[in-house]
Amino acid sequence: MIRFASAKSKLRVVVAAAVSSVAIISVGCYAEYKSIVPSTTYVPSEWFNFYTAYKTANEWPWDSPDLDLKLEEFPEDVFCWAPTTLDVTVTDKNGTKSVFYQLCPKWNVFLADLNGDGLPELCATISAGFGVTSENIAVYDYSGDNVYALWALDAGGDLSLSLEKGRLIATLSHARVGGVISVGELAIIDGELVIVNIRNST
Repeated sequence: MIRFASAKSKLRVVVAAAVSSVAIISVGCYAEYKSIVPSTTYVPSEWFNFYTAYKTANEWPWDSPDLDLKLEEFPEDVFCWAPTTLDVTVTDKNGTKSVFYQLCPKWNVFLADLNGDGLPELCATISAGFGVTSENIAVYDYSGDNVYALWALDAGGDLSLSLEKGRLIATLSHARVGGVISVGELAIIDGELVIVNIRNST
């Protein structure tokens, strides 16, 4: 069964990655969510993507420069990914810095409107776990000041993000033996980060 845990804390605390919604995805019930992606005119795009090199060749992007990002939707804020920490930070017009899901390496970040408000969320594949590390998904709704996460903890699963034909795709795969289990689209529906329009691998 998919379980949800919620907290009312926000991200805007330096060196704290408060999570407003965490969904624990079980491999056996990944296909429980089937729905329609919220309507939006925002076209998803890629900020950076080191995930394939990391996953297939264990290559870490230590030699990459810091990657700064300015978005027209948030003209006074600067988003930055640093290879020394693999973290994403946001600095606002007052110089206040916040960290998106601190201490969890971000291997890629895509921009997509998951809740239909017309503004982009930062959507990342992250490494996280206790004892055994797995790949999971974290989303920062900067305009709403909320952070969401999907964790694949059952049966050694990994969750990752990719951009395919203009759609942000979430893939659930077997972490140790390889192979895709299911793919679907990421969405925020009723305040929860979920996988929708799921296609199971046969």
